Amino acid sequence: MAPTSGTAGQVLLRTTTRLATAMWRLAVAVAVRLAAAGALLWVVMVAGVGVIAGCR
Repeated sequence: MAPTSGTAGQVLLRTTTRLATAMWRLAVAVAVRLAAAGALLWVVMVAGVGVIAGCR
């Protein structure tokens, strides 16, 4: 019984670790995309303000 429960525990641990790693990768990917989108938005805003100021 002990080896079986130990193996099940190892499988559960590996599954949990893989899930946690996948979640971390997803979170990092989302954060990077949000940061890129935010930076792009800032560039567009600054450029827009510059064009408006230039037209006046």
